[in-house]
Amino acid sequence: MSRLFFICLIILGSSTLSSAQGHPLEDLFFEKLAILFFTNDGIPVVVKDASDYKVAVIDSASYQVHSQLIRKGKGPGEIGLLTGFGFNYAKNEVCLTGYQLRLVCSDLNNNITEDSKIPWLKSIGVSTPYQFYIEKDELLIPLYTRLSVKNPTNEIKIAAISTFQNLQKVSYLTLSLNDLGLTYLDDLSLANTIILKPRVLKLNDRLTLVCIAGMPYFYIFENRNFVKKVKIDTSYEVLITISIKPEFPSPGIQTPANINNLQLINESHFLVSHGNSHQDIPMGIDVYQFEELHNELSINRTKQIKIPNLPEEVSEPNVTLKNGDMFIITNYHFLSSQIFFRSMQ
Repeated sequence: MSRLFFICLIILGSSTLSSAQGHPLEDLFFEKLAILFFTNDGIPVVVKDASDYKVAVIDSASYQVHSQLIRKGKGPGEIGLLTGFGFNYAKNEVCLTGYQLRLVCSDLNNNITEDSKIPWLKSIGVSTPYQFYIEKDELLIPLYTRLSVKNPTNEIKIAAISTFQNLQKVSYLTLSLNDLGLTYLDDLSLANTIILKPRVLKLNDRLTLVCIAGMPYFYIFENRNFVKKVKIDTSYEVLITISIKPEFPSPGIQTPANINNLQLINESHFLVSHGNSHQDIPMGIDVYQFEELHNELSINRTKQIKIPNLPEEVSEPNVTLKNGDMFIITNYHFLSSQIFFRSMQ
């Protein structure tokens, strides 16, 4: 499918998906599947938190595993428990972070190109790996943060920016408590903390978009400075609530699955995948157009696409869009083993 036709399909096309034809990637199984990338040449690259290797490169002709990269371990060029992943499209390199505060990168021939410690990267004990972004020499890493309900900090670090050339140096994207917009914090007083899980997306060289699961806003940063938040247009309620379950000794937090993942489609559109089979949020993707007019950024939803009839194990869809097709895994990587295909053609 041509790039132009694909763009028209996303913006104007049908909301009906088909899975009847299938795709060879559905026949592969992985241990703790975390994300699927496609290189610019269409090579599938799978990141997994497996017990042997962390990355599988798939042959784009036979759709069989061609090679495996970055062995599990604590030695040079190895990663233990996976905490984050990113792909350098300019260099065709996959980069992973682990709980040892390490960044390990490999090209697709299993040559380790980076193995460094990140002194400012901290873990808060959340098991779900996150996606970070690599743009030229720059790293943009979302920061999972514990926010105290009773004594919340006024400045919240939600993402970090560093470079491969100097990982010791870091700057942060920050929000004030007022900018965050969590106006009903007092209603959550039964819980001790809320874990903020940001998703980050570079729109262009100047603009960065941040979303936080459970919050109904796009947070816009220009040249690393917060500019404004934009209310996300949805047909469902987005509200963090208290969850009380008899099997747990203290109240917890239920976070709406309104932001499962983000993907830049082209220079003026991005998608948001959302939904959870155990919540009242529909499973699908929304496509948004962004444009700057008179130095003012506008974001408007152009398309809603529902994803029906997903298998039971895909309780929270994470969508990778490629050539007009959806490749879907579940956000719960410890239960994820298979890629599911939906065609928009």
